[in-house]
Amino acid sequence: MARFKLAWKCIIIAAFSLLLTTGFVPASAQEVAAVPYISPFSDAVINNLRVIYSVGQAYGNRGGVFSKVGDSITVNLNFMHPFGWGIYDLAIYSYLQPAIDHFNWTITDADGGTSFTHESFAAGVGWATWGVLEPELADLEAGCITGEKPLECEYRIMRPAFALIMLGTNDVSYRAPADVRYDLERILRLSLEWG
Repeated sequence: MARFKLAWKCIIIAAFSLLLTTGFVPASAQEVAAVPYISPFSDAVINNLRVIYSVGQAYGNRGGVFSKVGDSITVNLNFMHPFGWGIYDLAIYSYLQPAIDHFNWTITDADGGTSFTHESFAAGVGWATWGVLEPELADLEAGCITGEKPLECEYRIMRPAFALIMLGTNDVSYRAPADVRYDLERILRLSLEWG
């Protein structure tokens, strides 16, 4: 549970840091921008993130869209969906509201959904790290192309500027760490190629 909480804190910090460092803070959040912010990332990391973001923008990726990549935790309706539905209470973390607003302003689905409520093509119940790279798991009925990896399908259709990747819980019981690392590195390389 402690790892889960730490992962969430890192995800929230990373998302908010990226929004601040790329200059994509909504105008309504100017008071947040006035508060001194100390990034947990080095200048080199921030500059690299800016380059990756710029490459993605050149590819047509949308700054108000993120993709969810993962397993059953990722597809669970309790994960991220409440932010899209407006059913949440940030309590002492209210300073994160501009980040939520930012991703709720871009419609991603025909039904009016946003990144928070989008049913990812790169996430599935029981998926291990290799699942997002397996063309046989791509949802052809939803618009994926034959031979396309689920991750590629998600990125092609959604055109996200950001990706939230949560994998590994289904790997630990039966896969060697080196194999999981290999697949995670492939996922990261593919993600970087898409900007």
